[in-house]
Amino acid sequence: ANLKFNSCAYFYKLKEGVTISKKDIEWMLKDVTSSKMKTYLFDKHREELPNGVQYSLRVFKDKPKMPIFIDADDDNWKEQKIGYYLFIEYCNHIAILKKNCVVPKKMLSKLESIDYEKLLTLYADNNTEFKKLNMQNLDGSDYALRSKSFEALDLKENISPIGVSRYYIRSLKGNNGSNYFALTMSTSKIHDFKDLGTINIVCDWVKDTIDKINNNVAPISDFLNTFAKPIRYEDIRETLKPMSLLLFTDWVTALIDSEAKFYYLKNNNRRDLAKRVIERGLSAMQCCFESVKQKDRDGVISYFTGPNDCIEIKLLKHGIKIANPKWDNIIIEETVNGEYDGTLSELINKHALFNIYFSDTELVYNNRTLFKDTKLLGSAHHLLNVLKPKMNTDFLYEKYSKPSPEGLNDWDDRSIFKYVESNFMEEYTYFICDDCGIEWADHIGICDGKVTFFIEKHKKSKDSASDFQDVV
Repeated sequence: ANLKFNSCAYFYKLKEGVTISKKDIEWMLKDVTSSKMKTYLFDKHREELPNGVQYSLRVFKDKPKMPIFIDADDDNWKEQKIGYYLFIEYCNHIAILKKNCVVPKKMLSKLESIDYEKLLTLYADNNTEFKKLNMQNLDGSDYALRSKSFEALDLKENISPIGVSRYYIRSLKGNNGSNYFALTMSTSKIHDFKDLGTINIVCDWVKDTIDKINNNVAPISDFLNTFAKPIRYEDIRETLKPMSLLLFTDWVTALIDSEAKFYYLKNNNRRDLAKRVIERGLSAMQCCFESVKQKDRDGVISYFTGPNDCIEIKLLKHGIKIANPKWDNIIIEETVNGEYDGTLSELINKHALFNIYFSDTELVYNNRTLFKDTKLLGSAHHLLNVLKPKMNTDFLYEKYSKPSPEGLNDWDDRSIFKYVESNFMEEYTYFICDDCGIEWADHIGICDGKVTFFIEKHKKSKDSASDFQDVV
């Protein structure tokens, strides 16, 4: 009752055939707090609740440290952080809430992230208001926008569906009425903006969320369906041929600018790594690497690229990882809440800081997910929502026949211009024909509280993209 938590956790599923024993739990808690003080405020191992949920919890203190900006050793000015690690088990799923610590690698190797599309359909439907969206470009060319961030009262009213099929979603925030939520796709992080709750309340929330994940069959919302579409990597793994690799260096740059510390491990000895050295290395990694070479090592299909083929692309059974021996020896510590502590290799793979492009140019791999450009088809529902068909469409002309007859003072009765004026003009106080070369529209209707632009086209066309673009 003395502990209160946010409803914010990283959700995982146990890998197929994997179990977690009591010894695994004991080892995990020991590993999490190996660098902490050995006296714990709470220390629970697999406490079972009536709803079938089990939780393990340790609340700890960090060892006192001098702040990074003070170059002295004075016990009176040492700071001490307090953290927690809450590990919740239910129905072959895991939820982890943590502060000032990291999940042990050995435990992470037993877990897999929640499916991208399941996360997107967990809270969002056609009535959801989307407040914030971070998205990554499928295009890896050196001159393309790498990512975009949008924020509005409801992004459904602000983002055009045209072109977003070339982007996939990294994170989003939204609400359904008074219920607010946030999702981070790369780490399966779910934040349900509820009041702080006791451990029993949080465990109930975790159980409800996992039940929802397992039972959710809702279709993806029309708005989110306009973005790049996830497809099953396992189904086409054997046909995939990587052609290029793009690394995202902005996260590492942000850590360089923070108080995080960098070390280089050589012969089991650690030495400080100057941040300017990291920056020089990053500057050489900001382009899109091509000339991928294939090699088969121990049954794993691998491809190599980068300077002197230093980056390995591994097409594993359930996903793709990239590797570089030097990255394994670069250690990052003292990041905020320990969120990004670990090796550079772990940071890049855990947070999906790369795109992989294939011989099939519509495919891109990121976020442990294979994406395909949906092109205009993904926008079909969105576009149909704003199209209102009119039954009388037996037109011969846009305005009149060409060449136009002499003495013309009205539109042809079989023209779209005549139809628009005959059917819509009475609804407006002012109805202006603006077809004068440089125009805003063919007709503009104005009345109290409303301005309407009429775009009128007449052409024999079935599925021409350029004809559709004229109207858009």
